Amino acid sequence: MKSELNTLPAIPAVRDDHILWNQSVKAASMLYHWKLVDGPRIWACFHIGPYALMARALIRCGYGIAILLKDEVFEEQYPMYMQQFKKSFGREPKPTELQFVRSSSSRSLIQLKQLLKRDYHVICYVDGEEGGSGEKGWTQVQLHKTPVNVRMGIALLSHWTGVPIRPVVLTTEEQKLTLRSGEDIYGSDGQQYQATMQYCYNLLGDLSAEEMLQWERLPRLYDKTISIRGATFARPIWLPVYAKEKNMLLDIVSGKYAEVPASQFEKMDSLRKDFSNQFN
Repeated sequence: MKSELNTLPAIPAVRDDHILWNQSVKAASMLYHWKLVDGPRIWACFHIGPYALMARALIRCGYGIAILLKDEVFEEQYPMYMQQFKKSFGREPKPTELQFVRSSSSRSLIQLKQLLKRDYHVICYVDGEEGGSGEKGWTQVQLHKTPVNVRMGIALLSHWTGVPIRPVVLTTEEQKLTLRSGEDIYGSDGQQYQATMQYCYNLLGDLSAEEMLQWERLPRLYDKTISIRGATFARPIWLPVYAKEKNMLLDIVSGKYAEVPASQFEKMDSLRKDFSNQFN
């Protein structure tokens, strides 16, 4: 998989909204650099780093965008998008600039198809598990030799509309924005949907450990995959986990939890703090 990687220069330490604004302007300049002027795209994004910048960058380029959201997060994220748009542009978004599609709707793919025909760009979070809970519509990809179940709706949408998919990941390090992108890929017939989704997830294989820690889905992925691991005979590595009214330790080797006396937990937590302070 060929990918493009661009690292933007560090930005002076001003207010957070100014930092995000400057980053979105520079991200927009990258989109211009890629000469994305002919037709819409389906953007395969992940909940990593400042992922909301993609929407702002595309709007800065003058494109209308449609965002696919789960019902569970719609009520929370819709006002956040609206508030951020007003903060960035000083006004409410026009319908030609910003649309939202609920993933649970039976007509969600039809809505997205109609918006793509009207030259909207579509932003989908391929790690967001949009859609129903049944087996239909799911496939499995490999991430660092670990199987991950993912929705494949964007592959179907691309095949159905003829609009290409472009995977994108944004990460930050000390206010430096790094943007990675694969080349355009078109969803083929049903036999190739898995390959399309694997192509999108391959982009995560280029991330450093520090960047992977910016992935909001990483803890959930750990919880899902730890149960399918075989027995391990490696020495345990216990770390304190903060849980309400419980003193819990987690063995990051086996994935097992253990509740311990307060004195033991405090000892482990003190060691953790001492270790962290050595690097601060």
